[in-house]
Amino acid sequence: MLARVLLLTCATTLCAQRFVSVVTNQANIDWQAAVKPVPVWGYGMMVAYDSQSAPPRVYAFNPDGAARFTTSIEAPGLTRLLIHRPAPSPSGEIVVPGTGFDARGLVVDFLLWITKTGQIGRLVRTNPFHALKAAFAEDGTLWTAGVTFDDRHRQQVEADVLRRFDAQGTFLLSALPSGAWSGVHPATNCLLAAGGGKVVFYSRGAAIYTEVSAQGEMLLQLDPPEPPSDMSIDGLGVTASGVVFLTGESRRDANAPSLLYQVSPDQDGWMQVSLSNPAADRDKKTAYLVGVEGEELVFRRGSHVTQFRLMPDQ
Repeated sequence: MLARVLLLTCATTLCAQRFVSVVTNQANIDWQAAVKPVPVWGYGMMVAYDSQSAPPRVYAFNPDGAARFTTSIEAPGLTRLLIHRPAPSPSGEIVVPGTGFDARGLVVDFLLWITKTGQIGRLVRTNPFHALKAAFAEDGTLWTAGVTFDDRHRQQVEADVLRRFDAQGTFLLSALPSGAWSGVHPATNCLLAAGGGKVVFYSRGAAIYTEVSAQGEMLLQLDPPEPPSDMSIDGLGVTASGVVFLTGESRRDANAPSLLYQVSPDQDGWMQVSLSNPAADRDKKTAYLVGVEGEELVFRRGSHVTQFRLMPDQ
């Protein structure tokens, strides 16, 4: 635990409220962050993955940074496995979206469960839907964002982008027809998070932010915030009460501070918060929003992870 208090101030053009961020947890996680994709935090654990190793691997860590387990991803009857960002669940399981090839050389899209102890669990085939992102809601249901293909492996442009599954992997519903966007498929470069009774989807390719209810109904759709030209949106999280945050990073300056945005429909859609270094002062790398724990935001800078709560500055 750390008692240090850090300051955040809202941009004067968007809001006048000030915040303090109270740090509640910090940890160092040794998983060679520089050579692996950005990890994800959820439900009391950090999950990282290595999609380039053979076989691919998933790493789970406790909030204090201690390793929980490392799992080599294998699927009976499938070869040349490719995995995407895993999703931690409220039950302590992890789901890994991915794809592989069967003995006939046909593509198999799947969701693979890892047990709480790091063992390979059930595999649910999702063809013709290929999940690229996954996120668990508090009720244990799994939301995914992905692309649907036809028999010739061509994208079905009218198919829904989002699919919801129960905790066992049974399909429940789909939402957001991909044909509603023009140009690049909205799931090919996207962010996904669930919480507060809704799922939030940000398509970097199509430049649209969307909120959907647990029943698949559209709640809100906004143009994304407009960060400086050298910034890109890289993090998305939604608190248990339904407050949504996004972060942006500089493409050119690794030492530039991240931008923090809060979704605020009554403030023209977005409220920018100038992010004062939420990690250790000695660590100046760009921060990534990797998840939310209840009402608290979790950021990563290199191997350093910080969890903090925003409080109104009275």
